Amino acid sequence: MNRVSKQPLVSIIIPLHNGERFLEECLTSLCNQTYKKFEIIIVDDASADNGVSIARNFLTQQNVEHRLILLDKPLGFSGDAAFNHGMQFASGALIAKTDQDDRWHPEKLA
Repeated sequence: MNRVSKQPLVSIIIPLHNGERFLEECLTSLCNQTYKKFEIIIVDDASADNGVSIARNFLTQQNVEHRLILLDKPLGFSGDAAFNHGMQFASGALIAKTDQDDRWHPEKLA
């Protein structure tokens, strides 16, 4: 049997609000995970910067499964409401949360 097929998909949800400054660093650390069966869901909480464009371009270039959820009005609450909103789009058996300015150790998901 193929071990990879038994590994659960992890949905990584990132609430995003005006986070262009650190976002690429965050996404790089996610893409460098040793555990590769994941999707990234970014919930943009009505940002006024280029974070969505940065995310779209970076994740497309990295060929990473992803979804961008764009909210018209900010939900606020330090990203918790955006995270909760993003959970309805998750396909994974497991959910992970990270913030737009976090960096992960390469073996965090493993």
